[in-house]
Amino acid sequence: MIAMLGTLVGPVMSLTILGLTYLASLGLLYNWAIHFKLYYLTVYMIAPVIFGIGVDYSMLMLSRYLEERIRERDKNKALSIVLSRIRPTILASASVVGLGLGSFAISRYGYIQDIGIGFIIAVAFTVMATAVILPEFMRLLGDGVLWPMGLRQSPLS
Repeated sequence: MIAMLGTLVGPVMSLTILGLTYLASLGLLYNWAIHFKLYYLTVYMIAPVIFGIGVDYSMLMLSRYLEERIRERDKNKALSIVLSRIRPTILASASVVGLGLGSFAISRYGYIQDIGIGFIIAVAFTVMATAVILPEFMRLLGDGVLWPMGLRQSPLS
């Protein structure tokens, strides 16, 4: 993310949010495991899902914000354009991922069902993190998410 966007704050902020999302998912799965049995590999299988789609969605959001700011739109207008165009994209993509991976939950095998439930939780939490929480941090930090590059073109553009 750092090489692609040429910034430091945005990727670090995004990975921090995704790390907290993983911890929240683990907490919910732990609570689930107290009341029901849970296949032990579920906690390991959700990490690639959270970080895989989370980094993708975060890069999409941050790069689009950079594009709008380079087009000389003010911070609030740029963020509103990003949210109006990127949030539906994230929701559509996450729906496909959630339904696809969540279909494991209808398996006849208990351990596959557990993994499917874990995937559903992981995707739901990742959508909340990238479509709701990340934009609010972007609103608070403004162009600070683009530090140190600022409004220059990305080095890989």
